[in-house]
Amino acid sequence: LNRVIHRSALSSKFVSLFYAELEPSGNFIYCNAGHNPPLLWTGRRFEELRHGGLVLGPNPEAHYERGYVVLATGDIVVMYTDGVTERENPSGRLFGGPRLRRLIRRTGAASASVSRRNSRTSARRAWVSGGNPPRAKWKVATGYPP
Repeated sequence: LNRVIHRSALSSKFVSLFYAELEPSGNFIYCNAGHNPPLLWTGRRFEELRHGGLVLGPNPEAHYERGYVVLATGDIVVMYTDGVTERENPSGRLFGGPRLRRLIRRTGAASASVSRRNSRTSARRAWVSGGNPPRAKWKVATGYPP
């Protein structure tokens, strides 16, 4: 895929990508090509899913490695774009990674749909006093086994 993007009309640009597969056993196999590292929340700690390599496109010889984690019951994986953490309020404050982590901690025990909805609602409430909430993409996968 990296070489295809390099040879395409996009060769002067780049693409970030996070790809993952969840096996029935709980094995979560992934590769992160320059994307914001998704956050794995175990209920006790965060792990950034960084294994992979460079963004796709600029270097046709780039090498990528797979990352592996084993998800346990209740683990949460949050995938998000930089539009979430880099959103500024009118006073210039970034939404930021620490705020995102606090939201995940606060809603971590909920189901995936409730967690995602509560996180977005909390983000909006927290950001309303200072401006617009982040409107970028974020996805929550939780509750292994499905």
